[in-house]
Amino acid sequence: MPTSCRPRSIITHESFEEEISFVVMDLSMAYPSTVGALRGFALIDRRHVLIVDEIHPDGCLSSVDWQMHTAAKVELFDAMATLIYPAQSEGADPPRFYLRIIDPHVGTFSLLSATPAEPPGQKPNTGVVKLVLHLEQVEQPVRLAVLLSPDAGACTTLELPSAFRRPLSDWG
Repeated sequence: MPTSCRPRSIITHESFEEEISFVVMDLSMAYPSTVGALRGFALIDRRHVLIVDEIHPDGCLSSVDWQMHTAAKVELFDAMATLIYPAQSEGADPPRFYLRIIDPHVGTFSLLSATPAEPPGQKPNTGVVKLVLHLEQVEQPVRLAVLLSPDAGACTTLELPSAFRRPLSDWG
């Protein structure tokens, strides 16, 4: 198979149920500076999304970033972020979406420009910001987990099912 046709990720686990659905992908082929890279998505109660990345570096990585681009106004509170979108009608409350860093236990979000540096000719991402969780000098396996929810209370207090506290290879 030509290189351009080879898959860059493989789904290794999946389950689609009423209360909890999930998928785990092996992204190792897309990240050659790692021994392994897995990403898991879980939809909990059809309302909350858990995104988990497990990265096993091959040597020391200068940095690892978890990123999300958004056109929303962003408010940062250490390990939490609130995305505020424009109200859909006059007098309506603006929709909000909340994010919380679950792992690593010490981590904060920051905002960076979403304007691409290279290659030339890309869209400038006008009105878009990049929400980033940045880790420096990653030598050991690392787990990055972020919970996203439309419910502020759930985002701060939701107790994750124990299955999602385990390594991605054990999901299922």
